Amino acid sequence: MKRIMLLRVGLALSLIVLLAGCSSASAASTIFDVTMTGHQFTPATLDVPSNAVITVNLINKSSTSQTWTVMLAPVKGAYTSADAGSIYFDSGPVAPGTSKLVTFTTPTVTSTYPIISTAAGQFQNGMVGKLTVR
Repeated sequence: MKRIMLLRVGLALSLIVLLAGCSSASAASTIFDVTMTGHQFTPATLDVPSNAVITVNLINKSSTSQTWTVMLAPVKGAYTSADAGSIYFDSGPVAPGTSKLVTFTTPTVTSTYPIISTAAGQFQNGMVGKLTVR
């Protein structure tokens, strides 16, 4: 009887250790801080692995609402609703003086993807960056 009880306790502890190891590995993600000021992202370029879960801490120090939008194709001229079909990931609005954590999976295709702010006039004024997927 003692032997069965010790076996059960040993199995239970082994399972707990195994599950704890799995949860910490799957919860891991890379975190980047990106500051939005004036008409720029800092840093302007993020270098990331393909098909990886990343978290971006968007810090808006500008006086207007901003977005951090990864595009599949470059935007020509002004950003319009016609460009919406080329959005890979969009942070949604980040209010002035606030920050926002966003998490997404990077593209599987290695390439350099444009990052823009889709807020009115920001792209045209140079609010651009790059997501380099390796």
